[in-house]
Amino acid sequence: MMWGLGHATADRIDFRHGRVLQSNFDTYRVMRMSDMPETDIHIVPGGVGELSSPAVTPAIANAGFRLTGTRLRETPFDLSAIA
Repeated sequence: MMWGLGHATADRIDFRHGRVLQSNFDTYRVMRMSDMPETDIHIVPGGVGELSSPAVTPAIANAGFRLTGTRLRETPFDLSAIA
């Protein structure tokens, strides 16, 4: 869940002139435990952890669309666009 939420809201690799600007994790924004909202975890047959990650980004995008009518199509999402 945290990896999927981070991908949707924080993770970003920037390029300039074909080169990656982030040289290490001090300049690459990743979701931290303190950024994570409270969640309820349900273990389902088939896996733990990574099984839910791919569904998080589209779930957030669809929730944003249902609330505002604005589609979020690029990650990380610019949440100010739907505020």
